Amino acid sequence: MDANRWSNILRLEQGYAAGQTQLAAGPLEAYIEVAARCNLRCEMCPIIVDPRYQPGSGRAGLLAPELFERLAPVFSTLTRVYLFGLGEPVLHPDLVPFTRRLAEAGVEVWITTNATLIDDEMAEALASSGLARISVSIDGATPATYERIRKRGKFTDVIRGLKALAAARQRHGRPLIYMSLVGMASNLAELPDLVDLCAEIGGDGVFVEGLYPYEHPVIQDFVRREHLGHLGVARVTELVEQARLRAAFLGVDFCTRMDEILSHVPPEVPEASAEMVEAQEAAATPVVASAESEATPPLSELRMPWACSEPFIALNVTASGEVRPCCFNDDELGNLNEQSMLEIWNGPGYAALRADMAAGRVPAGCEVCVRNSRVKQSPYLVPRETLPVNASPVVIEMPGDGELLSGPLVVLGRSADGGRLDRLQLPEAWVDRTQVAWLRDSAVVDGDAFAAFLSIPFVSTGSHVVSFRPQGGTEQDAFEHRHVQIGPLRGGVAGVSRLAIPVSLERKEARPALRLAGQPHPVERWLCGRSGRDWLAVAVVDVSALAPGTYELEMTFAHHPPYRDRLLRLNAPMTMPAMTAAISAPAASPIST
Repeated sequence: MDANRWSNILRLEQGYAAGQTQLAAGPLEAYIEVAARCNLRCEMCPIIVDPRYQPGSGRAGLLAPELFERLAPVFSTLTRVYLFGLGEPVLHPDLVPFTRRLAEAGVEVWITTNATLIDDEMAEALASSGLARISVSIDGATPATYERIRKRGKFTDVIRGLKALAAARQRHGRPLIYMSLVGMASNLAELPDLVDLCAEIGGDGVFVEGLYPYEHPVIQDFVRREHLGHLGVARVTELVEQARLRAAFLGVDFCTRMDEILSHVPPEVPEASAEMVEAQEAAATPVVASAESEATPPLSELRMPWACSEPFIALNVTASGEVRPCCFNDDELGNLNEQSMLEIWNGPGYAALRADMAAGRVPAGCEVCVRNSRVKQSPYLVPRETLPVNASPVVIEMPGDGELLSGPLVVLGRSADGGRLDRLQLPEAWVDRTQVAWLRDSAVVDGDAFAAFLSIPFVSTGSHVVSFRPQGGTEQDAFEHRHVQIGPLRGGVAGVSRLAIPVSLERKEARPALRLAGQPHPVERWLCGRSGRDWLAVAVVDVSALAPGTYELEMTFAHHPPYRDRLLRLNAPMTMPAMTAAISAPAASPIST
């Protein structure tokens, strides 16, 4: 992740927290449907029934390269792009150039494919183009199950594709290879065997998801017949746990939204008899359990559990150039054939959707997701809570609210009353609801001030709350809170307004001389002292007046060699005109067909 993308994330988090309908930041993710056609006719896929995806519909079957290029202005803020939709992406002749174009712009590229069209040449081209991850939809570990569900598909073809990808992965170290299974009453019993298959071909993981009830009679009938309710909660849980344990033993990643899958086993569907389970798992004629659905509240009474992150971070572009909020909502928010990306991103469609989310209203296009517990929450956009504020003997000065922590957590503070600080007065540091340190064990104390340097590699990338409590205090005793983004940053130390630079020394040093880009720059504060046997110091630098960008940093000492690094001044509070200029910059390296 580079400085520009982190700056964008900080701005997005501000806009999301404030419920803004227009954002001074660009999207983080894009789903780009490069192909609206498929070589298979899978029973649960809406592409088999949606008239927009049928030959003769008049809609484009493949994304035109010029429409792909209209997305180029937001490449610099995108962190990940999914080059797929309902169709098979390998059908697009420019899939490899699209992937390379994005990867060279610093974007992580994922695709989902049925892999039946992938051979050694295609696997090599995808790996060498920079593809980061590929998910292969397989839905069965045996030819009979696979070919029954994935009509027109041959099990031997998908295995050939998987082996070709695995060989390319060995040569290039990419892409990660995942197998994806849609959990159904007639295929879930093969989930543990699918884990074995993944390990055998050299894959990285298995992902399981539930059936999605698309609004079409054919698909809904299929969902009723393949509903996991026919297996019952106990059987579903048993099979998933078998697969999870086998994956752990074989070193295969295992991913599933277990809560979501179990939500597809509601109590109104009676648990099946042993005979029903045996029939289902043998892929015999599915038995439909009948039950009356309990009354569900109307749309007007539904409420969002939180503001879905998709309208704040994502684009979903069809092969015809329509821009939708996500892959489950068909509402058209704009069209790349008629509007620029910026006009769509902050246009009336997105603004109305964000307003509904911020107010807790459920738009009609989001009803199915809300009822099926699919409301998205980006790790970078976590709803802010009302947190307690209490008096404390110390004042926490850093980290600042809204900053990026890309290295150790540097905590800087002072005595609340200006008196000499006792180490035992120092609080506990917590990240979210997990204690990470007693500051007294690692802090440097100098008079009324202290600094602590905490390594937190176990904290996931994204939005977190850093808080402080008195020794032995509860969550309600916390007295300081900071909403920060935590994650790696290539190329140096970063800050939005104030920067804390930790330095290890062999002896005590006076305040050093600092130069940024060769020019003298003041050190706002210098704290140096012992922590155990080591001498540690922190230089606090005010960077708020610097223009966003990269600066060579050098600190010179009386007794130690110079400390050199790169300072990345992040720009969080970008204005709308500045964002317009940034997102409208001309694109480079167009795709040629």
